[in-house]
Amino acid sequence: MVPEMLRWRALAIILALSPASCQRGCGSGVSLAQLVSQRGDVTAETQSGKESWHPVETGFAFFEGDALRTGVGSKATVGLGVRGSLQVGSESIVRFGAKGNGKSAGVSVEEGEAILEGATGDLYFQTDIGVALLEAGTQARMSQRDGGVRVDVLVGAAVFERDGHEDVRIERGEGVAIDVGSAVLEKTSTPADPAAPAAPAAPTDNTDNTDNTDTTVKTEDARDAGTSDVGMLDAASNGLDGRVDRDGSGATGDETPAGIVLDRGLFELSVRGANATIVQPGSGAIARISPAGKRLRAEPGTKVLLKKSTTAVVRRAHEEAKIQGPAEVVLGEATGPILLASMGRVTYAASATADVSVQVPGGLATASAPGSRAELEISRQGSAVATAAAGQVLLSARGETTTLSFGERAMLTQRGLVRFMTKNPTTADFTITAGESVTIHDALAPTAIGFDFSRSCPQGARVELAPAGGSFRRAHGKASGTGRAILSVQPGRHRYRVTCSAPTPASGTGASSESVSPPSADASGRSIQGALRIVRDSGRARLPSSSASNTIDADGRRYTILYQSLLPRLVFSWRRAPLGRSFVLTIAPTEGSPNTYSSSTPSYAFASGQVPEGEYRFWWTQTDGSQRRSPETTLKLDFDNAAPSMSLRSPPVRITADASTVLVEGAAVPGATVSISGQTIELDRHLRFRAEARPNPGEIAVAIRIEHPRRGVHYYLRKLPGAAKTETTAHDGPP
Repeated sequence: MVPEMLRWRALAIILALSPASCQRGCGSGVSLAQLVSQRGDVTAETQSGKESWHPVETGFAFFEGDALRTGVGSKATVGLGVRGSLQVGSESIVRFGAKGNGKSAGVSVEEGEAILEGATGDLYFQTDIGVALLEAGTQARMSQRDGGVRVDVLVGAAVFERDGHEDVRIERGEGVAIDVGSAVLEKTSTPADPAAPAAPAAPTDNTDNTDNTDTTVKTEDARDAGTSDVGMLDAASNGLDGRVDRDGSGATGDETPAGIVLDRGLFELSVRGANATIVQPGSGAIARISPAGKRLRAEPGTKVLLKKSTTAVVRRAHEEAKIQGPAEVVLGEATGPILLASMGRVTYAASATADVSVQVPGGLATASAPGSRAELEISRQGSAVATAAAGQVLLSARGETTTLSFGERAMLTQRGLVRFMTKNPTTADFTITAGESVTIHDALAPTAIGFDFSRSCPQGARVELAPAGGSFRRAHGKASGTGRAILSVQPGRHRYRVTCSAPTPASGTGASSESVSPPSADASGRSIQGALRIVRDSGRARLPSSSASNTIDADGRRYTILYQSLLPRLVFSWRRAPLGRSFVLTIAPTEGSPNTYSSSTPSYAFASGQVPEGEYRFWWTQTDGSQRRSPETTLKLDFDNAAPSMSLRSPPVRITADASTVLVEGAAVPGATVSISGQTIELDRHLRFRAEARPNPGEIAVAIRIEHPRRGVHYYLRKLPGAAKTETTAHDGPP
């Protein structure tokens, strides 16, 4: 395996937990973990004032900042709620730290090693650069060695998501080496570990296996129990990948050497997890597959039953589908759908040479064209939710076909009706250039935003939308296209990234034309990312026509004054000043020399703009009489970024009459530049503007753009009823 070098700073595991019992008083917050079992010398270091490294007993609860230590030859198991556990090895130290709202915990290995095990469902953990995922039933070992950190997957798989790069999947037998000092992570193969949990032994029976590499699985048949066995060879063997012994004689018919492409009518089945059953066609023989992780050959029509936390991969020639339990599927025939799925989650992609289809109770779901990927979730009631994870997915029912584009989701009911759950707009309100970070004022939000990447990504691109501070793995909006992609964006703060499509490879390479370069990198290697803030705002708020006046008393406190467009008028006073006729005001900026101002009273006024933006210390001194001095007081004068940057008088928010153009009138703040459709609008001496405007071709809104050196870029939208409408609502498919 060629090592893959990744940028990384440190590693911290974030797990969803249920609170443990509170033993030391709940003042320190919700407990993050609980000692389940121990052997030998096990001590803890707490943040509650108790002596360092004291012995603990089973049931001890760990809070934020606490640590657990094991001595020579000692071990401990720590419960992490219903989602998993942590097995701490000999001579090791692990520390717990709360994250977020306190219902999750960070676990770091400071010395030695520990094994993290997910119990039920997918288990997410947070790294210093993004989110990673432990799939259900996965075991991963974390260890501190030579000043660095290693994460090795012993069972299952982990996926590391990195902003600006492709996701990295680490499976059984692989690991990542993290050199914290040089901030490098290296994906490596993991040597066999005798400490890794062994696969469960196969049930014993009287079958005489001449090949001791076989794992024999006893089958049960309702009509004649024990009439057939299913044999499987290790994937690393030089013989068959798997075989079916139909009559118990040990003969398996024609045996294809490993590495030869399977006939289209013959399936290969790989299972991960301990709860899988197959029902052979014709005989109805039931085979429980154990141990998992092996591969077998199966005939068309074979039924596959998976329980929770068990997955299977089905291959037919160049076609492949992944099934996640609980699931019930039937392997397809030599041609047509690869699976007939009645329950479960199925993921599959179009091959380089053909579409791949899965039949569900209501119709057919097809990953169409190279690079397309479909995700299906079929309920027990038979309805299927389809997501176009890449490219296009076709839903065929009742003689009609509905197309899902990248990022769209739809439900195919058991009756064959298609109902969109997420549908991308076909027309944009307006368009921004990929990479811009803007605030959008739209009283009729959500807003259909076009992302223009025609120059950055000549081969086309996909756009993904995530919450501000959230992960793109849980993106709530996806779209793709050539030149531009359109997404409907709800009010709030979001971030987006653009992933450019790679150039189409030369004929005969077998690579997909839809393959993409690492996320957030265009053809030149620049990052294409940006931030959006959508505000339901009419833009009709009046801008201040004059500066405000503020009086600040020298009372020893700290004052902060925010201004919107004009610097305020300021009055510095000393209300508790002694009687006198001569006073001096001293104003000392954070940077620079102090200035003094003489007055016959303890009050001094400054006009707007005389005191620039910044932070100051000031005090008064009486220069006759008692020579007293006022308390030193702090003033911070700052710009209000939340203040309006424009006021629109026309047009109104709801334009009732169809028109090709509208009159735009308004006023801007000092220092602003106003433009519409790339044309700068002149401001008069009162900062007012007036212009005729129309939407850009193919758009439905007039977008007034205002750019300010302090406030950034803002767009104010007015939507015209006569322009093309945006499709944003869900609808039924064929009747």
